[in-house]
Amino acid sequence: MTAAEQGTVAEVLPNLQAGLFAAKDSADQSSLKAMAFKQNPLEAWATTMNSAVWKTCEIASGSGHGNARGVARIYGALGNGGELDGVRLMSKAGIEAMIVEQHNQIEQFQDRPYHQALGILRNTPEAVYMGPNTRSFGHHGLGGSIGFCDPDAGIGFSYCCNQMHAVADNGPRARRLIDALYSCN
Repeated sequence: MTAAEQGTVAEVLPNLQAGLFAAKDSADQSSLKAMAFKQNPLEAWATTMNSAVWKTCEIASGSGHGNARGVARIYGALGNGGELDGVRLMSKAGIEAMIVEQHNQIEQFQDRPYHQALGILRNTPEAVYMGPNTRSFGHHGLGGSIGFCDPDAGIGFSYCCNQMHAVADNGPRARRLIDALYSCN
């Protein structure tokens, strides 16, 4: 790992719109702060999460948008030593440093365990199922979506659902797809 990689896992870009910090103390209910802490909105989750306000809100690790193919390709690169189709996203050493468990705690809001590393979750079958291998890592999304890689199997996986479920893990549809993937190996 190079000295430059020790402090970061991605290039830090300037916030050209400066909306993130300018909006944090706003009394406006469509502001970053209002959206970030809107855990139990008055409207249906699907209405909130599909709104233009949510899609343009700058919440780090909380309002990313992508499709299954794009997310799977990113994790596919990470699951294959950081490179896919000749494009390197991260060094192998950077990946190994990123996946070191930082803590294994019970998340209080939903009362479930998480094995957390640097910016990603490690496989935690009770909450975020990522197949049979303990070194799998990635992140789940709202309502059952998930993206992860398994560096031991050399795979990247993503499932983006169009129907949210209300259970404490990544749900029955994602779990069945993950199990089907591993049955092919």
